[in-house]
Amino acid sequence: MSQDVATSQETVRYTMDGAVATITLNRPDEMNALDTATKEALLAALQAAARDERVRAVVLTGSGRAFCVGQDLREHLLKLESGEPPLSTVHDHYNPIALAIAQMPKPMIAALNGVAAGAGAAFVRLRPADRVRQGLVHPGVRAGRAVRRLGRVVDAAAAGRHGEGDRAAVQPAADRRAGGVAARPHQ
Repeated sequence: MSQDVATSQETVRYTMDGAVATITLNRPDEMNALDTATKEALLAALQAAARDERVRAVVLTGSGRAFCVGQDLREHLLKLESGEPPLSTVHDHYNPIALAIAQMPKPMIAALNGVAAGAGAAFVRLRPADRVRQGLVHPGVRAGRAVRRLGRVVDAAAAGRHGEGDRAAVQPAADRRAGGVAARPHQ
């Protein structure tokens, strides 16, 4: 049974289905570009998943045709024009999000439903390779250990041929993979 958990912003949805928390970037008309509200809500959702003892696996995905295209450049331009320090969002938002993903105490799966660019692509690659159990990739999108090991863009089938099949699958497998990870005993 799916259970929705409210986040502070509608730009990120946090849902529970059994022991799996799904965090969905929810700005499909903007290809899930990261504005301030989205970055703050994403951090809050990651922190909630990390704290919740019922959560045994976390899925990060996007709504619409993109996973995440990175920084919302329209918002960034407005902030630059207003005189705000140009890199304040790195300190205020991206560093805390990166740490929350890298230090997540539970298995995490990136279910890429489309384009992953900029910070969105970086989020997929933040987990140390030895802690990644499954990194889901949309065909043709850079992600995970398969790219680090092979040094080029690969799809799920190519990753499987190179011994990375346990870390790569197309997005529709996300629910099965997350459920399987959540059902495993914790180490």
